[in-house]
Amino acid sequence: MFSAVATPFRAEDNSVDERALRLLVERTLDGKVHGLVPCHSTGEFAQLSSAERRKVVEIVIDQTCGRVPVVPHTGAMTKKETIELSRHAERAGASAVMAVPPYQQSLEPDEVKPAFRALADAISIPVVVCNAPTAAGVLLGPQEIADLAAKSPNIRYVEETSGDFSQAAALIHHYSDVISTFVGRDTLLLTAFLEGAAGSITGSSNFLAPQLVSVYESVRRGDLRSAEREWGAVLPVLRFLTSGSYAAGVKDAMKVLGIPAGSTREPTAVLDEERKAALESILHELDVEL
Repeated sequence: MFSAVATPFRAEDNSVDERALRLLVERTLDGKVHGLVPCHSTGEFAQLSSAERRKVVEIVIDQTCGRVPVVPHTGAMTKKETIELSRHAERAGASAVMAVPPYQQSLEPDEVKPAFRALADAISIPVVVCNAPTAAGVLLGPQEIADLAAKSPNIRYVEETSGDFSQAAALIHHYSDVISTFVGRDTLLLTAFLEGAAGSITGSSNFLAPQLVSVYESVRRGDLRSAEREWGAVLPVLRFLTSGSYAAGVKDAMKVLGIPAGSTREPTAVLDEERKAALESILHELDVEL
């Protein structure tokens, strides 16, 4: 269970709030997550400058202090910047890097694959392919992902976020010999664990880490009754988050629970008052412990 770390911003100037970020890392680690992913979409990487992305990665790695793997998302609009951010992450002590394809324009899979191979050749740590068609405008099929992994030994993982579980299932059941699959769609986590996914990457673990880790551990020990009960409790929150602006929903949930996060950066919109009230009601019903 890897947490896509939110990026807290200061209220007064909207700059990265280092103190709040360090506190969030500690709180999330207290929830027993197995790894951290800074500068993911939940971390609003597209609203961060290159210097800010480097700063966030350095802070998270420093605060984690080797307790769990840190896998920064380093995908950018160009192959050049992706490689630069990835090399920085490796120097900073990252365990691996994750990247979406270059997203400055809609590309075909055959145009994307050389960019991933170039990234894999540029660093020595493992690469996680982030298969995010909504964000990148291109969908890599299971065979294409497996081919990438077979030809580049340090492309070892994929985060499958398409929302089409048949994609993840094909990777899990037919290509696990060359690549390990993490599922990045919150509402599919239980299914993913039951099907044998290597794990998940979720932004909701910024405030639901103990609950989500418990679902994972229940499945691992074969206690499906507990897993289903725990899953049923958190599912309304996950459905809410995936029904609108995800990053905004995560930050508003954190605010309701008293976790310093600040607001989202434009152009990511904050939740309107009706949705905020609905989220608060769901969280109170769940009775999340601080």
